Amino acid sequence: MEAGLNPEIPHNYFPQNDPQNKPRATWRSHGNLLFANWLNYYVYQITPYDLRHMNPTLE
Repeated sequence: MEAGLNPEIPHNYFPQNDPQNKPRATWRSHGNLLFANWLNYYVYQITPYDLRHMNPTLE
């Protein structure tokens, strides 16, 4: 808006497609699942169980 652009309102984002209405957070469960899967993979799955096999990052 500040850049002078006039973007279209996403269809069905606001109830009755009226920006004055508060949007429903229908994406919340999907966001939680995405974060939980990311956390499970990057923190728990690829972390070695034997920390002696980790590359040291501090000298």
